Amino acid sequence: MRREYQQEFISTYYSPDKHSVLKQMFSEYYYSSYAFCFLLNHVHYCNAQLTEMLHVPVIDTDKDRMHTGNHSLQQLNILER
Repeated sequence: MRREYQQEFISTYYSPDKHSVLKQMFSEYYYSSYAFCFLLNHVHYCNAQLTEMLHVPVIDTDKDRMHTGNHSLQQLNILER
């Protein structure tokens, strides 16, 4: 992701006191940051009010556990729909 786009994204959705944390996150986690930007732009397009009071995302790097979303178990046919 281009650095200009990162700067624009950070300044659009977050207050200036969170900029340094987000810049570090974007440099360390390239692919997850790209997906985050794509998702947040889509959410903003659908309903801009949902993006007004965002917190800095938390990156979970615990390698001993696997996180499954609400629907993952249904998609894997482990739980019935």
